[in-house]
This record gives sequence, structure tokens and C-alpha cells, in this order.
Amino acid sequence: MINTEKLKQLIEAYKADFSEHFESERYKWEAVKCFQDNWDIEADDFAGMLKKSLSKTKNLLASNNYYPRRMIAGFAKDDPIATKNAFKMLFNESNDIKQRIQSFIDFADDRKQNNNPNKWNSHYQDCRAISAYLCLEHPEKYYFYKQSQYNVAKELIGFEQPKGFKPIDKLLKHFEICDLICEYIKNDKELITMLNSALNSNEYKDESLHLLVQDILYFHVQDKDIITENMETAYLSEILAAFKKSPIATLPMINSIIQERNILPDLKTNPYWKKIVEYVICKHTISQNYKYKRDENNKELFYIVDNRGENKFWRVVEGVIEFDSNEKDNTEHYEVINEHKKYTKEDFLSQVYITSNQYDTLAALLEHKKNIILQGAPGVGKTFTAKRLAYSLMGEKDNSRIEFIQFHQSYSYEDFIMGYRPTEDGSFKLKDGVFYRFCEKARNDTDRDYYFIIDEINRGNLSKIFGELLMLIEADKRGDKLKLTYQKEDDEPFSVPDNVYIIGMMNTADRSLAMIDYALRRRFSFFEMSPGFDSEGFKAYSDSLSNDYFNALIAQIKLLNNEIENDNALGKGFCVGHSYFCNLTADTCTDERLHEIVEYDIIPMLKEYWFDDKEKVKTWSADLRGLFNDD
Repeated sequence: MINTEKLKQLIEAYKADFSEHFESERYKWEAVKCFQDNWDIEADDFAGMLKKSLSKTKNLLASNNYYPRRMIAGFAKDDPIATKNAFKMLFNESNDIKQRIQSFIDFADDRKQNNNPNKWNSHYQDCRAISAYLCLEHPEKYYFYKQSQYNVAKELIGFEQPKGFKPIDKLLKHFEICDLICEYIKNDKELITMLNSALNSNEYKDESLHLLVQDILYFHVQDKDIITENMETAYLSEILAAFKKSPIATLPMINSIIQERNILPDLKTNPYWKKIVEYVICKHTISQNYKYKRDENNKELFYIVDNRGENKFWRVVEGVIEFDSNEKDNTEHYEVINEHKKYTKEDFLSQVYITSNQYDTLAALLEHKKNIILQGAPGVGKTFTAKRLAYSLMGEKDNSRIEFIQFHQSYSYEDFIMGYRPTEDGSFKLKDGVFYRFCEKARNDTDRDYYFIIDEINRGNLSKIFGELLMLIEADKRGDKLKLTYQKEDDEPFSVPDNVYIIGMMNTADRSLAMIDYALRRRFSFFEMSPGFDSEGFKAYSDSLSNDYFNALIAQIKLLNNEIENDNALGKGFCVGHSYFCNLTADTCTDERLHEIVEYDIIPMLKEYWFDDKEKVKTWSADLRGLFNDD
């Protein structure tokens, strides 16, 4: 049975913010109308018809690094008959829905496997995309689906997902719960009137209210982060309604809730309170951001501009928001916080010297496997690549969703997951490890991806560090729960969230390290990184330096790498990487600087590689030094 009290609170919050929210989401109703007006399965130009039918879908079939619309358009262009038949089977209501969905996924798998596998690294025709196709065709029967919306829906009925629940099972359960929600909202005349008044002639009329159900769930996904265990949904509608009048006037109300519920906000350690402040300030002010500096007591002092254009300064004092009317407006000294700069695939390729196809492969591997290891020779930019790969997949530079650690021989399960640590009074206390804390953080933010980066992953005792998590990090085991070695009282069994991705780095040229544990190896995909001297990005970088000595040195390094790669004792994993020659400018790329790189970076490494072949070291050292010899 559905929890009608929770659902009622959610709907009231939705109605309170309907006007503003609907403007950004009305494209869904436009998308359905566009599909209904243009879809013709027997069209002579099936690919053109499909493209036009899906032209208004926006984020439903494309977002960040998720490209189902582009992929299905590519399939239709290359093989319109097979793609047409796949849609016919999907839309055939006389057959079992589960079989229809699986058949469509199988079609996409076959297309990717049998037709130039390098062309498409992922077909993206998953349950989310298929739900969109079904809803576009039969909006009176189906619903748009996302994992985050399913999570909200199942909470409304208290559904405990069984182990081994497949993505298709989740999709069908989502449809089932949405039907229950739909039956409930049919009695809300005010809500239906609001929807009908907002829709125009270019939008689907949604008489079945199925799109409305989906939008209510999506609204809750957007705003759920501002609700804590101490501030239940019951307060949300009241707060949202007050926001519409004045964000400044809303702050005293939040203060009263803080005092009533005994919540002491700490902007550094309480992310939920910070979320409330961000929501008040950022979403409902002219400035769209808030700024801060330190006051005379080194406390954070915030500056905002309210809807009336008035400057306000405020601080949190003993759990209460206080305004400071004596402060002068001096915005040039303030630092904007929480401003995330966009970061795209193109940004990645301009900084990381691999090809576009290699990037697509790398992104697809991480998406499918959840865990990858970047391996390669020294200086190929593994560490540099890992963080920027995360940025590009997030679509922005958001370091709050990235954790970076380095393994070493003393690193333990207690550091990584959980263990007892001494306290000041001489006792021991069970404390969370870095990966445990990171997973809990990601679990509270299921609509965004999080990236855990491990440098020198093969330097640690991996079986010891990961322990029972060896199983839980597998892509198909995400969400499965397991008792940890250490368990806090009344704690639930632990699971690794589906939105956590692990990126490891390992140096293939380190002779002192053993091969990576086979039990861990099969849980990671391994991506070989090579020197990027021939990439478009490095060529553009080289051209920007306009230095003949640099070009001559790189040509010599490429010859050296060819020698290393064909050496039976070394091989590709010992080649000289491009990062030794990066971070130079036309001004700093001097003969002296290049000579330093050769003398103090490259030649010592060659002495290590060929410690038993002094003649080879001598020959290559002379060749490299000769580039800077006037003779």
C-alpha cells in the first residue's frame, strides 16, 4: 500500500513550486506531442521520421555522457529495416512487456557487436531509454523512468528490493508504483487544474496524468537533499511556499525549525544545512550565488542579494541566522563558492593527450564495469587523466564528488573501510574509513555520480585492503548488502552505491611490484595508456611552443620509445611518457629547461632500465645530449 501521508506532503510541495518548476520541465509534454504528431512506423524514410519524432526529447534521451537518441538514430540510418522491426516488437502490446524490452536490448547489443565495434562503444539503449520510447508511444500507459525516480517511488510504498532484482524488474516495478500514485492524484482537482492551465497547444494534454506523476517524482529527486532526518517532508511545502514570497523572510522560519528540532547548523560539517542555505540563496535570488569573507572573529560572513535587490550580510550564531547591518558592501574581496565550471569531452581532449575514440572507449568501460585501472609507463599522465575523466563524465569540475587517495604497503582495511582507532583518553573507538564515508556520501545523492580515485593501486595489499568489498564493488553486485568485518551497533549491512565509480592507476614499469591480485583483476577493466606524442592535443601543444629544439627532442624520444618497446626485457610499459615535456610555454620552453629534462629525468631513467647494458645507456645519452651541443 502507498504511504498516502508522505505522498500528500510531496504533492503539496510540488504544487507550491509548480509555476517555476513546470517552466523548466514542460519540454516533456512537448516531446510527447512531437512524437505523437510525427511517428509513422511505415514511413519511407524511417531514419528521418525517427529523428524528427525524437527531436524534442532533450534530457529524456540525452544528458551529459548519455547518448541513446544519437545511437538509435545511427542504428536507423545504417539499418532502417532492423531498427523499424525492433520498434515494432517493442510497441506490440499483444506480447509480454518484459520480453519486448529484452528483445529491444538484444537488438541494440547485436547492432553494436556485429557492425564495426569501434564505431559505437555503448548503444545506451537501456531501461531508461526504452521507458522513454514506450511512454512517447503510449503515454496513457507507461511512465518515464530513471533510477533516482524509482528510488523515490519505492520509498512511498516501503518496497524492499529483493536481491538479484534486474534493471527490467526495477522498470516494471516503477510502472506499478506509478499507477498507484496516479490513482491517488486523480482526486486532486487543484493539481489537475494547475496542469491543464499550464499546458498549451504544442504540448500533450496528459489526460491520464502519467507525465504529471513522473514530474512529481522528478521534483522530489531535485529537492530531497534539503530534507534531513531532523527536518521531515512535512516542512518542505511550508518552506517552498514561503520561498515564493521572499527568501529573506523565509530565514526566520527556518531558524524556528532549527531551534524547535535542536539542529545546530555547521556550514562545514553539516551538508544538509548547507544545502538548505544554498537553496534559499542560490535558487531564489537575483545574484544566483552567495559570497563570503571572514569577520573580525574569523567567522564566515555571507553576502546575498535578495529579490528586492537589497544587500544583506548574515552569519550563523549558535544555531540562529543573524543579519549584520553595519557591514559595507565590498564585493570585490569576496570569493564565490560552489561555482562549478563546466567541463566537456572537448576540454578533456585539449588537456589529456589521447584520441577521441580512446576517450569514448574509456568512458564506456567505466560506465559498464564501474571500476577501471589506468595502467602504463611513467609519465603518460595516468593521475592527470583520472581526475579529468571524472570531470568530463560529471560535465563539471566538482571536486566535492571526487575522493583521491594513494595506496602504500601499510595501507589497511581499517583505513579504507572501518576499524578501531585510539582516542585521546586511551580507549578505542570504531571509526569509518575513507571509502566507507565516500559511499555514504554518494548514497545520499543518488542522482549524481561520484568518483573514487586510487593512485598506485598495486602498491597496497589489495585483498587485505578491500576485504569483503571485493564482491560488492562488482557492477552487478552494486546495491547488494553484506555484513562488514567491523559493524556498528544497529547498523544496516553495507553496500556500494550504484553511483560510485572507482578509478585506479598503476605503473607498469615498477619492477618491485607484484602483478595485481587476480581476484581484484577480474573486477576491473584495464585501460592501457601510451605516450600521446601523436595525439591531436599534443600536436597543438607542440605547435603553440614553436620551438625547433623541442620538436627535435620529441622526435628523438619517439625513436627511443621504439627501441624500448622492442626490447625483450622492457616493452611498451616502459616507454617515456609525454608528461615529462608538458606544462611548458613559449617563454619557459628554453634550451636550458629541455636540457634539464633530459639530464635529470630521462637519462637517470634509462640507467635504471638498462642497468646491465651500459653501452646502450651511453649511446642514447649521447644522442639526447647531442641535441643541445652546438657542435
